[in-house]
Amino acid sequence: MQDNKDDWNDDFIIKISEKELKRALVAKHLGKLCTCKNRTVLVDKSNRRLECSECGAPIDAFDYVCELCFSEHMFWQQLKCMREEKEQLQKWMLNNRMGTVLREFASNIRRGLIPKCPCCGEYFEMEKVTGWGSKEYAIKRYSQNLLKQSEVE
Repeated sequence: MQDNKDDWNDDFIIKISEKELKRALVAKHLGKLCTCKNRTVLVDKSNRRLECSECGAPIDAFDYVCELCFSEHMFWQQLKCMREEKEQLQKWMLNNRMGTVLREFASNIRRGLIPKCPCCGEYFEMEKVTGWGSKEYAIKRYSQNLLKQSEVE
């Protein structure tokens, strides 16, 4: 006596992935719009169509071009904002560094300390400062003096 089972064996069962099932459903109902968040688009050159690679829904070409333009515009806006933020941070860092040096300088003067010359090591009063020069000129002159001293020795 034979069991009353289905005539289907496991060999005849077709396993369909979720993606393939979605595509089959979309093919049946072509009016469905794609709602995938991070979609990739397949371009069908022969039929001149675009479709989502996830769900298989057809995508209107004009809508997709508008979406691309908007995302590129947002990218450039973000890049512009980041560059402005970078410039502001660089200015802030420069001002903060100068502010720290000046605060330390003022604090030392209030405690009764006087500055020391980095070249000769002599202490001097701020009232004795006779002028100011550019930093680049001072660095060049300092390096030239060091070269002359090394040549003499």
